[in-house]
Amino acid sequence: MPLGILSAVKQYTVWDTIPSIVAFLIAAIPAFVLGMLLLFAFSLKLNWLPSYGAGSIKNYIMPAIAISIPPAAQNFRFTKSSMLEEIRQDYVRTARAKGAAEKTVIWKHALKNALLPVVTNIGLSLGSLICGAVVAEKLFSLPGIGSLIVDRISYKDEPTIIAGTILISICFTIVMLLVDIIYAYVDPRIKAKYTRLKG
Repeated sequence: MPLGILSAVKQYTVWDTIPSIVAFLIAAIPAFVLGMLLLFAFSLKLNWLPSYGAGSIKNYIMPAIAISIPPAAQNFRFTKSSMLEEIRQDYVRTARAKGAAEKTVIWKHALKNALLPVVTNIGLSLGSLICGAVVAEKLFSLPGIGSLIVDRISYKDEPTIIAGTILISICFTIVMLLVDIIYAYVDPRIKAKYTRLKG
C-alpha cells in the first residue's frame, strides 16, 4: 500500500515506473511457479532455507512469500489506481488551492477516500490466501487444512472434507466481517449511518 500511494503521488517518475513494472511482472506469476523458483534459489542453490517440513520458523519463510507476493503486487496496482482517481477529484484541488500542505492533502483527504476499495480488495485477497494456501502446503510439504482436504478426497472421507470446508468458510466470513468493521474507522460516514439507525 505505501508503494502504491508513493507511485500515485510521484506519477511518471522513477518511483512510479520501476515499482509498476515489478508489480506487473510479479502479479502475472502464479504462486506455485514462484514457490518453485524460491525452492530452486534458496534451497537447492544457496541452501539457506529448508525445502520441506514444519520444524522451525525458517520452514514458513518461502511458503509465506510464495502465497503473499502475487496478491501484494495486485494490491499495489489497486492502491495506485484508487489514489490516482482520488488525487484528480475536485475536493483535492480545492484543498490545494486553499493552501493546505501536500502531505495533509494526500494523507488526510485523498487517502481516506481511496482506502475503501483498497480495504475491500485486501479482504478478498486474505480470503483467497486462506483458500489458496493448499498450493504452498503441497509444494513445501507443510501440514495444513487445505492439503488435508485434498488428501482426504481420494479416500472419500466426507466428514473431514465437510468440516475443513466449513472451517475455511468461517475464517473467510470473519475476514469479511473485519473488513466491514474497518470501513467504519476509515470512513466516519458509514459509522454515523449505523449510529442513526440505532437511534
